[in-house]
Amino acid sequence: MRFRVSADALLVVCVAIWGLNFTVIKEALGNGFEPLAFGSTRFLIATAAFVGVSLARREPLRVKRRDVLVMAGWSGLVALNQIGFAYSFHLATASTIALVFGTLPIFAGIYSQLAGIDRLSTRRWLAAAISFSGVAMVAIGVHGTPSGHVGGILISLVAPATFSLYSIGLTPNVHRYGTYTVNLLIALFALPPLLAVSSPQLASMDWGAVTPLGWLCLVYSALVAYTFTNLLWFMAVKYVGTARASVYANLQPFIGAVFALLILSESMTTLEWLGGAAIATGIVLSRTGSASWKHVAFETETAPHE
Repeated sequence: MRFRVSADALLVVCVAIWGLNFTVIKEALGNGFEPLAFGSTRFLIATAAFVGVSLARREPLRVKRRDVLVMAGWSGLVALNQIGFAYSFHLATASTIALVFGTLPIFAGIYSQLAGIDRLSTRRWLAAAISFSGVAMVAIGVHGTPSGHVGGILISLVAPATFSLYSIGLTPNVHRYGTYTVNLLIALFALPPLLAVSSPQLASMDWGAVTPLGWLCLVYSALVAYTFTNLLWFMAVKYVGTARASVYANLQPFIGAVFALLILSESMTTLEWLGGAAIATGIVLSRTGSASWKHVAFETETAPHE
């Protein structure tokens, strides 16, 4: 049975799930989890899920040695991404982190320029400057308020900066070997360093203090917001390209902030709102021209692979 789904629709689903994930992680840390213990456990579950998906698909891991080494190198950045993302919630609110994550397409544009993939116009360089001025306003706005710590803003930048970089870096491998193979190898390579850094918290944390809600948040964040969306994201990027996919990150900071404000009853200062508006302005200015509407084709077989 064959059916077609818009790659653009997949990207919208991804950013909506990621938007809710800001609130979910913050809730998990308030229900017994330490940040690095949560982040590494989440990644361990996600890695096991990637292994399960790969075994179910019975895809052979036929990867050139050179590309294996390349992916091993990128996996260090993936581990750093997980550490920075998890720990930022210890120092800042979910809504603030969501706003800062709006810089992802700006980082993607800058990296594309440096890599020679895309040429940034004066308007897009101005967009980058405006967005990062918005981050500065958010940082100033949270100083001395319950919204978080300035250090949390800086750590929050690690996630969008690293995610956009390794998304660009891994795209050739995704084209060459497929989404499942790349995600599996990256997860397997990134897991050991992540566990090593998180081992002190994993050993000292009181696991009995984790509430049922905390465990539910862990399952959602690991299996839905990480495993499921990463597969969809790289699949969609393969069809529409990194530049277009990054545009859909426009939705994520606002969805994340709305979820946090509604569910967690968080509040933001006027300067934070102005900073968020500046980030949004930068995103709008950095938008690329409209690309052709493309679709991702999925095939479901009625019998197992032979």
